[in-house]
Amino acid sequence: MPEKDALIAALVARIEALVARIAELEAKLGLPPKTPDNSSVPPSKGQKPSEPSAPKGKAKPHVGAHRPLHANPTARRDVFASACQGCGADRILRRAKPVRSL
Repeated sequence: MPEKDALIAALVARIEALVARIAELEAKLGLPPKTPDNSSVPPSKGQKPSEPSAPKGKAKPHVGAHRPLHANPTARRDVFASACQGCGADRILRRAKPVRSL
């Protein structure tokens, strides 16, 4: 019985401490938010005023950034990797599968 009484007393003390902490946090809820005007928050962390944003146009790619494909190809060939691009391991000793684009 004395063990239970000690445990109950410890739990009651813990509950009282938590109730006090809850009251402290609820009091903070009523305070205004910290801004660069009323605290030491730097100006870069302040909220920016919301401005109506106009829809942005689509970015135009650079001309000539790719090599065009031939309009009428005459031959097709399978190209195999000789080494792994990731680790550089030799791929010739293993049977490689061709990489094809559709």
